[in-house]
Amino acid sequence: MVRTTNELKLLALVEDFNALVRTVKLNDEAKDLYLYCLVHRGLQDVAKVARGVVFPRWFKREAGVMPVQNYTFVNISQKAKASLENLAGEGLIESVNYSSRIDDLFSYRLTEAGRKMLDSRRGEWDDAMVKAITMCNRCGSHLTLDVHMDEIVPDTLGAHVRATLRCTKDGCEEQEDLEIIHIVTEAQAELLYMMSRFTHEGDFWITHNALRILIYEGILYKAESGRDLFSEWDYAPNSVMFTEGRRYVNISQEAEDDLNDLRELGLIEEMRMKGPNKLYHTKYQIGEEGRIMLPYLPEDLKQTVDGFLRCKKCGSEMIRVICGLDRADTPNACLIQCKDGDCGYQYESSFSKIEDVSYVSVPFWYGSENPLPSRMKRDTNAIPRPPGV
Repeated sequence: MVRTTNELKLLALVEDFNALVRTVKLNDEAKDLYLYCLVHRGLQDVAKVARGVVFPRWFKREAGVMPVQNYTFVNISQKAKASLENLAGEGLIESVNYSSRIDDLFSYRLTEAGRKMLDSRRGEWDDAMVKAITMCNRCGSHLTLDVHMDEIVPDTLGAHVRATLRCTKDGCEEQEDLEIIHIVTEAQAELLYMMSRFTHEGDFWITHNALRILIYEGILYKAESGRDLFSEWDYAPNSVMFTEGRRYVNISQEAEDDLNDLRELGLIEEMRMKGPNKLYHTKYQIGEEGRIMLPYLPEDLKQTVDGFLRCKKCGSEMIRVICGLDRADTPNACLIQCKDGDCGYQYESSFSKIEDVSYVSVPFWYGSENPLPSRMKRDTNAIPRPPGV
């Protein structure tokens, strides 16, 4: 049965949504995404409805993943997603696919049982507030959704598909741009799948430093198929605190940023544990929402990651990482080992070996009265100067 007032509101929104699908002009890509965009509009931390928050205690940042295709997924509240599943399980709504391009994403329509449920419990919620989700704040006309699956907009978490709620009234220019249809980058997808190979059973976590070693080795890895791993990333020396003290190691800042992005998108989980010397160790695990994404990742991506994780001697499908910088017995070694005990293959990673990079530094002098380096006097344009100097 319906458990909360929010679920009753959601049931009423499904009723309004189905009427809109038949009357408002929508392109094929928008038909199966319209309901989720309307729900998104009424969530507490993104609510743009004139009458206030429609779904209290439901938040966008409580990420629930609904895959669309390859690297693309719709990001909505976990509670909203669970409520849709509950209503479908109770037979109050049924799934329907309106789009001709997207096969794996479903919207919902009201069943006869759902209609009777709504009629019997009218008055338990503000019906006008629910209807306001579908209406323009300026003129009160209905909103339509434009989705352009081929138009990608970069953002702080990777990218998103351009989607806009527009007013249907001629002359009203009210519109709302939505960042609900996310696209993970190829490197983020590779990292997500690689983490799944170490934490696929759900009870295992990988330490942050072990993951850093794998990322560094992955950047260096050249696949036999010619498809490189983590081709979007680079690495540079960075000072990091380990159990045995602070050391300079090769860290990919792009990977660190993407790791945080996957966490914010709700695809991976993070845990902090207190270790020796009052230091905290961070561990990661692919989350339930991340596992939903795995079947949609391209096969060539999975094959490249699997090839990287395969033992070069015996072909075993998994390797083990030992970060010696966190261990007193091997304080200077970061080892990559075969998980097959009979194989015995291992090698030492150059993760902690900092490369010498040649560079030339040139001082910058502010003001024309300051002297230039003698080798720069021949060309005063070689040093950029601030405006007015």
